[in-house]
This record gives sequence, structure tokens and C-alpha cells, in this order.
Amino acid sequence: LGGDEFALLLPDCSPNAAAEVASKVIEAVKQPIHVEGYNLQVTTSIGISIFPNNGADASSILKNADTAMYSSKEAGRNQFNFFSPEMNASTERRLLLENKLRQAINNNRFTIHFQPKWDAHSGEMVGVEALVRWFDEEEGFISPEEFIPLAEDCGLVSAIDDWVCKNACLQIQSLFPGGSPSIGLSVNLSPTQVIHKHIYKRISAILTETGFPGHCLELEI
Repeated sequence: LGGDEFALLLPDCSPNAAAEVASKVIEAVKQPIHVEGYNLQVTTSIGISIFPNNGADASSILKNADTAMYSSKEAGRNQFNFFSPEMNASTERRLLLENKLRQAINNNRFTIHFQPKWDAHSGEMVGVEALVRWFDEEEGFISPEEFIPLAEDCGLVSAIDDWVCKNACLQIQSLFPGGSPSIGLSVNLSPTQVIHKHIYKRISAILTETGFPGHCLELEI
């Protein structure tokens, strides 16, 4: 169905049999793969919908299986869930939030809050951590615990991370004469960002563009 999504069609299959197949798939996929001395493991999230209880046509069955799959992902992966009508509310919320998130990125609707870091011995502030916040005109503040995982799933987290890094650098610089900060700045990076081997080029470009001193920037995973 996509780059990392597959469907299994099981004719005349009971819920118990479907659960058994799902368990076997999860067990098979999670076996370590040995590549150049490393053990790599893949997680699997499975959603199950049953005809005709969960849909009278192929489109509905696929849609509801997809809904159940996202429920499995949110619950921690490497598991399966059967579709239930209650999941639709969660899916509608996800679709609404994803649409709003794309608009927020395009229209720069995020803000940055700075959390101070103190030296416990001297009592001096030695740095700040940049925390992204999203204020939606309809809902008010939307928690990062809700929109960051969604951004990771939708492939939008890199745009948010880059925006935060660049604007945090500019804002901290503006507080110091000559744009030379005397405190450290910490910004968060999603773990999905670190696996990209060119991440250093993006950070370097931001430092070059803003003029922020690299030794003052700390990246937190």
C-alpha cells in the first residue's frame, strides 16, 4: 500500500484466526537482521478489520484497518488492534490536527519558550533550553506531547526542528551586544533526525545563516 505499509487479505477468517496470523507476523518481522556486525530490528503495528462487521466494502475495510493500525502505533508498536467504532474519533482528530499542523508550519504559527538552566553552585544562569509551543486560534495551546509524535509520523518534524533551531539562535543573539551570547542554547532534535547522515549540514547552514557561535549550541535528543 506504500513504502512501509502492507495488507494481508484473509478469506473466511475468524477474529481468533486473524489475531493468530497477526501475532505470527509480528514475531517474524521483529527477528534481528544481522548487517555488518549490527543487529537491526523492525517494529510492526497491525490493524485488523473484519468483514462485514467493520465495513460492507473493500474501501471501508481498508480504511478501518488503517485506523486500527494507527491505534497500535500509538500504543507502543509491535502489537495489533482490532478496529472499534470509538477509534474513528481518534482518527478524525489526527486528520484535523495534521491539517492544522501543515498550516502552522507554512504560516509560522509556532512560538519558542526558553527554560533557564542554572549553575547549582554559583546560582548563575548558564544557559537556556528552547521549547516549541503551538497556539492555535481555535483550540488554544496544543501540547507538544500531541503534535510532536504526529509530526514525526507525518514527516514534518524536520521542518519544525529547523525552524526552532534557527529562530532560537536569532532570538538569543538579539539579547547580547554584538550578537555574541555568553550562555549556552539547547535545542531539541527528534531521534528520527539523527539517523540522517546529512543532519550536520543542516545545522551548519543554520549557524552560518544566523552567525550563532557553534560552541554555544547544544543539541538534545
